[in-house]
Amino acid sequence: MENIVNKIKIKYFFIFVFLIFCNSSFSIRNLKDSIIAVSLVGLSYGYQFPQKDLKNRFYNNSTVGLNFYRKTKKNFVFGVDWYFIFAQKVKEQDMFSSVLNSDGFFIDENGQNASVRLYQRGHCFNAKIGKIFPIGRPNKNSGLLFLLNGGWLQHKIKIEDLGNLTPALNKEYKKGYDRLAGGLNVGFFAGYIFMSDNRYFNFFGGVEGYYANTKSLRSWDFQKMKYDDSKRKDVLIGLKVGLILPLYKRATNAYYIY
Repeated sequence: MENIVNKIKIKYFFIFVFLIFCNSSFSIRNLKDSIIAVSLVGLSYGYQFPQKDLKNRFYNNSTVGLNFYRKTKKNFVFGVDWYFIFAQKVKEQDMFSSVLNSDGFFIDENGQNASVRLYQRGHCFNAKIGKIFPIGRPNKNSGLLFLLNGGWLQHKIKIEDLGNLTPALNKEYKKGYDRLAGGLNVGFFAGYIFMSDNRYFNFFGGVEGYYANTKSLRSWDFQKMKYDDSKRKDVLIGLKVGLILPLYKRATNAYYIY
């Protein structure tokens, strides 16, 4: 059921993004000669390298996200973004040491070695503020982009029991092993934003970093047989690129008769 719900969420996420980028009801502004105020909707992809405590738990990860920003006439930028964190491999697996057989496998309800897969999953939500510094072409709305952010970072180990045949990994027991953790984070983005004169090709790209003080969000850890009260220092450094749709105000056609 969880997989079905996740697939539905992903489906409607991409439908929403598709409808936004297909919206052509906004007029094209002349960007060559002026700095304009405009709302920006973006779709981004990132590749990140974990550091500190996070490096001991996970390998490198990817992200996909949505960005909602407002750019002022003085090129200040503020807004929010959200991104989904995912990876297909996990470093930390010692939490299962007490329930594996001598060959390192779970035993399913049929007495056979179970097929269990581990993935990284997480998300990050941030409020951001910064500024664009024009450096020439194509217009004064493009240039170096610097952003500071604060928000929430959360991650866990997704445990997939193929066939759901392992009693030790039912829905409730998984919570004792999945290492769900979260906490407040601060970070930065430094890169470049390009806004074309005709608005049809707009993008950004650069380097990003996040530092978070996190802790366990589970009430019980099966490996430690108690609540895990340890404090974590999680760091992510990576590259991010994205496409942007500027939402310009609708043009007004006024006619005057004298």
